[in-house]
Parts: sequence; structure tokens; C-alpha cells
Amino acid sequence: MASNFKISASRNPTAASLFGVAAIQGIVILLILGAGRSFGDHWISILVVMSWLIYGVLGVAAFWNRLVPALTGAGLYAAFLIHQGVQSLDLMLTGLVFKVPNVLLLIVAVVGALVHASSTAGSRLGATE
Repeated sequence: MASNFKISASRNPTAASLFGVAAIQGIVILLILGAGRSFGDHWISILVVMSWLIYGVLGVAAFWNRLVPALTGAGLYAAFLIHQGVQSLDLMLTGLVFKVPNVLLLIVAVVGALVHASSTAGSRLGATE
């Protein structure tokens, strides 16, 4: 039986990428909590637990302004990786199966936002000439 199911490309790759990061972060948190580990009550630990929500909010914000949420998301994740690298290189290298897709999604978010910004700036220039 043939199916007419079709996957269409997102009209907002920045928002879609940020939602992807939120989903991956949510899965990571569920896996860590499911393994019986705790995050502690250090402020960075609390931020990591809430990261799925942060990236979800950035994804929603990307519907109105793409560049600021994309850069904010990339900056937050870069800070997280730098923090782990400063603590221990082994710590930073754990969970690469989740970190690499997150980095790639955030690159897509930033590039998508930059492309959108340049295309809308060009259309605005053309409208004023």
C-alpha cells in the first residue's frame, strides 16, 4: 500500500534546529535521571536540567527574530562545552553522541538566521531603491 506521506522542508530552519536541540537536551536529561544520577544543586547543574526549556523558548523566539535566539543558543552551548573542558577534558568528551548533533543543529540555526537576515536585508534594500 502506497502512502502519500511527504516531509517538507522547514520554512524556519533556525526555529526547527533550536527545537531539535531542546529535544536532544530533554532526552539527555531523561537518560541521566533514569540512570539514577542527580545533578546536584549548583546553579550550572540547574541550568543544564532546564536547558531543554531554554532551547524551546529560543525556538519559539526564532519565529519573530532568528538571529538573536540562534546566537544566544550557540553561545550558551559553547559556554557549556568550555565549562566542561575547563573542568576535565574527559568530561567534555563524554556524551559526544549528543553533543555533536547539538553543535551541528546550532550551526544550522546560526547559518539559517544569517541567510534569512541577508535575504530580508536585500529585499528591504530593493524596496527602498
